[in-house]
Formats: sequence, structure tokens, C-alpha cells
Amino acid sequence: MTDKIEKLKEMQQLLDEGTITSEEFAQMKQELLSGNVKDKTSPVKNLARKKIWIAIILSLVIPFTGYAYTGRWKALLVFFSLFCGMGFVIGVTSKDAEKAFANSFRIASILGPIAAAVDNGVAINKARINSQ
Repeated sequence: MTDKIEKLKEMQQLLDEGTITSEEFAQMKQELLSGNVKDKTSPVKNLARKKIWIAIILSLVIPFTGYAYTGRWKALLVFFSLFCGMGFVIGVTSKDAEKAFANSFRIASILGPIAAAVDNGVAINKARINSQ
């Protein structure tokens, strides 16, 4: 209840400042009182609230979990595609398939977690800068 009162005060202030019209105020008030207010928090603000150290630790343990924590599914798809492409290139250029698989796995298991940790940490940091 106190949240609704605070939001009504904020909306009244916007009306008094002339930022919103009386029609917009009435519509926003009706939505607030009826409970139909949608959370308009941007993905950047959601990402900015994440803890960098958690994203880094999760990414170092299992790279997928760092992306799941940050909710960056497109970045995960790009990350996965790049490592699959790297494995394909190593496989095509190698004469011995068994060595190619071993080399691809070795490279991906070392670079994958490091790249995911750096990517997720930088993304959270950029989101914090952009949300200020």
C-alpha cells in the first residue's frame, strides 16, 4: 500500500511539473489502483543490478551459467557459435580427427571460461555505466 502511495506522489509531482498531462495522470492512476502496472525496468538496469563477482565465478566454473545469471541469451548464442566455429576450423585443417578433437577440447576448455567471465563482467560494468 505504501508503494502505491509513493507512486501516486511521484505521479502527482510529474503532473505538477507539467511533465505529464492530466489525462496521462488519470490513466496512470487508474492502472496503478487497478494493479495493471507493468514493470518497465529496462534490461540494462536489470543487468546493472547483477554482481560482477558472481557472474565471473559462474562463468569460470561453467560458462553457460554466467550467461544464464546475466540473462544474456544472444551473447551465449554468439559465444557458443564462435567456439563451434573454432572447433570446425581446427577439425577441417587437421589431418588427424582424434588430435583435432583433443586440441579443440583443450583450447575451448581453457579459453571458454576465461572469455565468458570477461564478457559477462564487461557487460555488467557497461550496463552500470549506461544506467547512471
